Amino acid sequence: MDLFDLTRSQHRRRLAVCGCTLLSLVIADVAVRHARPALLAYDLGAFDNEEFELKPAQLRQLAMPDIILMGSSRARYAFVPDEFEAVTGRSAYNLGVNGAQTVEWLVMARQLFVRHRPLLVVLGVNAGEFRADYRPRVGARFLFTFGDAVESFVMEGLSQDVLAPYVRHQFGPSWAAYEQRHPLKMWWQERLGFILPHYAEAARKLRQRVAKLYPPEVRQAVAKGYGHPWTHGWRMDEFGRSEGTAVTRVPRFSEAADTFARFDQFLGWLQDHGIAVVVAYVPNSPKTERQWAAIEPRMALTIDFLCRARGVPFLPCDVDDLPRENADYMDEVHVGWPLARRLSQRVARYVETLGVLKRRASRAAAVLR
Repeated sequence: MDLFDLTRSQHRRRLAVCGCTLLSLVIADVAVRHARPALLAYDLGAFDNEEFELKPAQLRQLAMPDIILMGSSRARYAFVPDEFEAVTGRSAYNLGVNGAQTVEWLVMARQLFVRHRPLLVVLGVNAGEFRADYRPRVGARFLFTFGDAVESFVMEGLSQDVLAPYVRHQFGPSWAAYEQRHPLKMWWQERLGFILPHYAEAARKLRQRVAKLYPPEVRQAVAKGYGHPWTHGWRMDEFGRSEGTAVTRVPRFSEAADTFARFDQFLGWLQDHGIAVVVAYVPNSPKTERQWAAIEPRMALTIDFLCRARGVPFLPCDVDDLPRENADYMDEVHVGWPLARRLSQRVARYVETLGVLKRRASRAAAVLR
């Protein structure tokens, strides 16, 4: 065999190896995507992923509601669309998503409210969403476009905490096995229990924990974006801890924190696009209020100051305004079902008192004439 034939043979072998490798990756990708329903049983973050996909997708399929209820998981459970509709006579949708904070609210509004706009955004806020050490990791992980990432790096500074989830968001879905590597590992561990019983037990406990935290009736995209676990007979079990035990970390406070600048930017964006906004405080449990007593009132005052500067109505929520006990909460910061209804009725009545919906509806009708 001459040198030319040897070289050509080596090229063929390289091409064959590369082709087989690529084919193996494609097969693995297809298999993991097909197995995704089974892998969700081992994914503690899957529900958060689904909410950032399901709620915007559901909202895009609807005629834009008159009232959009926004916020983090606190607003997700606290704002009941049916109560707002009963008081105001206007359609409402709960766009609260677990982990969403100031930057995420801004990005979601940009993505959803440009072509079709609600008359009013009711934003549920809490001191826990204005931590001085906040970085938009969740937004980078689930929402950011390239422009959003660049804006974040300019305003908050280049951070590995934001860059890493953004890269994962952009490139992870291109290979499902990378995106699902941990659930895939747990799935295999449980099935290899006869070889590795200790690891199989860890995987089994994870699957049981996910099933307890996120039963099927809680994980579905519900009507109007709202569903409360207590209506399904499901309650968290960690709230029974001792009074001195803090499950939620006391937030760091700074008036110069980036999160307050982003909050002001979000309010300005809504106003620039002709969308009215009302900000309402979603209270923590009395237990957490005592633990945050040195910091929470100062953060609420800063939120109030920024709202006043923009001419945005802000509704605080002192215990005299809305009586509540620890038993009214699912955990330290998430309200239970009866308190959610009372809180929603209070905020909705405040909106009606302001008359903001009538004014916005009149303007919208005048534009259409």
